[in-house]
Amino acid sequence: MKVTIRKKFSFDCAHHLPFLPAGHKCTRVHGHTYKGFVEFQGTPDENGILIEYGRISAIIDGIVDHRDLNTLEGLPTSTTENIVVYLKKKFDELCERDIEVTWVRVKESKTTYAEIKK
Repeated sequence: MKVTIRKKFSFDCAHHLPFLPAGHKCTRVHGHTYKGFVEFQGTPDENGILIEYGRISAIIDGIVDHRDLNTLEGLPTSTTENIVVYLKKKFDELCERDIEVTWVRVKESKTTYAEIKK
């Protein structure tokens, strides 16, 4: 039987968007406390675990937390849209058996976010 698990996470990063017009506030280096959500769906293993939550946290803690996103290999530009795609790919790497990532959302602020849905 398939089950769904979700994990909420946050990470603090700096970035800038140099391609925006001169004088735009986001061309300057600044930071965000990003809020994220990821959802996995599949069949748990013989122990009843789909994906151990610590493995999900390791993606955030080891790759993006407290980084300058403009220096992150594999991230073309540090837009929220690209961040959510980047994290989806990293979460996909956790998937074994018939497990899949069905939803990833990254919130840059209280009012803005990007997401990928299955």
